[in-house]
Amino acid sequence: MRKFVDELQEINEPCYCAVLATTVKIETESGWYYLCCKACIGKVTSVGNGLWKCEACRQDVKFVVPRFRVTLRVMDDTGNASFVMFDKEVSKLFNTSASTLRESLIKDDDADAFPEELDDLLKKQFLFRIRITDLNLKNNWRKYRIYRLTDDINLIKTHTSALNAIKVSCIACHIYSECKIFDLKNECISITCDNDNDDCHESEDSRLTPIKRTIDFLQSDETSVDIIDAQCSTNKKKVVVKIEKDN
Repeated sequence: MRKFVDELQEINEPCYCAVLATTVKIETESGWYYLCCKACIGKVTSVGNGLWKCEACRQDVKFVVPRFRVTLRVMDDTGNASFVMFDKEVSKLFNTSASTLRESLIKDDDADAFPEELDDLLKKQFLFRIRITDLNLKNNWRKYRIYRLTDDINLIKTHTSALNAIKVSCIACHIYSECKIFDLKNECISITCDNDNDDCHESEDSRLTPIKRTIDFLQSDETSVDIIDAQCSTNKKKVVVKIEKDN
């Protein structure tokens, strides 16, 4: 499903989302890599003496390797959020490994620094495919994993056009639901005279379908609709709505 950034927190079930956003910063406090078991790529924790406990292997291991985990702060016109990109996506994007970048920093005697290569991610617009997980929902965790990203112009245009169409459709449906306060089959929306008057007639607007009327209403800045009360005798058709146009 296609979403704006501020809509992500309203989702209440696991799903994948397409989000168009611009990267504004790398959250350095989260680091840019994590260590894992060289044999199985499982999560490890240090137990001292140069050993690591592998949760997957369930044993102490000597050899670990770094893998990418980069947290981006992204933003669109509606808000901002944190997106996390893991090894597969980052390696493909930069055509290198976390091990290579870390070794380069160690050689420069700057092991704790952030690789400058990652700065290429900043101030760019990407179409992200992210996943909302049970972890996000149950723990109210507002960091979303990136499964794919692209800066392809055609894909971004397609996404934007679809979002705009959805937005217009939602606005139209909302206005229609607000305006439909009487039965169109039984009421005339523009009659302001007695039924037996030969001058009475339905306006062209009253014969429009509800959807067409809604669109015309959205497009018109000159038409105002006022709901009025009608004191009618039994031989007169009840007046419900009066439409007035500015001269």
